[in-house]
Amino acid sequence: MRHSLALLAVAILTACTARPGPVTQPSTSLQPQSVDWSAAKNVEVDLSEFQIDPATLDLEAMHPYRITFRNVGKSGHNFTSSEFFSAVVLRPDTPGAAAAGKGQIELAPGAASVVELVPVKAGRYAYRCTHPFHEAFGMSGVAVIH
Repeated sequence: MRHSLALLAVAILTACTARPGPVTQPSTSLQPQSVDWSAAKNVEVDLSEFQIDPATLDLEAMHPYRITFRNVGKSGHNFTSSEFFSAVVLRPDTPGAAAAGKGQIELAPGAASVVELVPVKAGRYAYRCTHPFHEAFGMSGVAVIH
C-alpha cells in the first residue's frame, strides 16, 4: 500500500511540474522585420496565487501585440503554452522572446517579462502555470486567436 501511495505521489508531482513541449514556428510568410511594431496593442497578463489574469486572452490574427507578463504574487510562477507560442510570430529582440520560444516564461516574485508577437494561427490554446499544484488551484486559461 505504501509503495502504491508513493508511486501515486511521484506521478502527481511529475504531472504538475511538466516542462513545455517543443515550440515550432508557424507556417507563414510573415517576417518579424516586416511588422509595424509601433502599432502593437499593449496587453498585461498578471500571475498570482492562484490565478492568471486574464483567464481568457482574446487576440486578433495578424495584429501585433506587446504582452507584459507580470508576477504580482509572492512565489514563483510561469506562463506555459507551447501550443500558443507555436501559433505566433515572435519579435526576436524583445526580452522574453527566448523564453517564449521555448514555450514557457518563468517569473520570480515581482518580475516581469515583455514579449512582442503577432498571432498567425487561429484557434484556442490552453495556458497554465506548471509549478506543483498551481494549475489545480486555478492557474490556467485559454488564448483565443480569431
